[in-house]
Amino acid sequence: MTISLMLRPWLTFDALKGASSQQKNVLIVASETMALPVGAHQYLENSGDNVKAVWLEGATQFDFYDVPQYVNKAAVLVAEHFQDN
Repeated sequence: MTISLMLRPWLTFDALKGASSQQKNVLIVASETMALPVGAHQYLENSGDNVKAVWLEGATQFDFYDVPQYVNKAAVLVAEHFQDN
């Protein structure tokens, strides 16, 4: 299997398509300087009240992976979300 065939499902997935029918409680941890913040905003606009977002100031996409300040904050937020839901 070629790389392009392996990546096709990931590259063509449309998360926005299911936003309006999402029934589970969802937390989006995001930043205006992450990859594709416009997509997060669109998802929020298309979804119901069960989808919430927390926007972390200044975090880039890669900061969510390996900068303790952002990783720890995101982990705490997600843990609280799962405890509540």
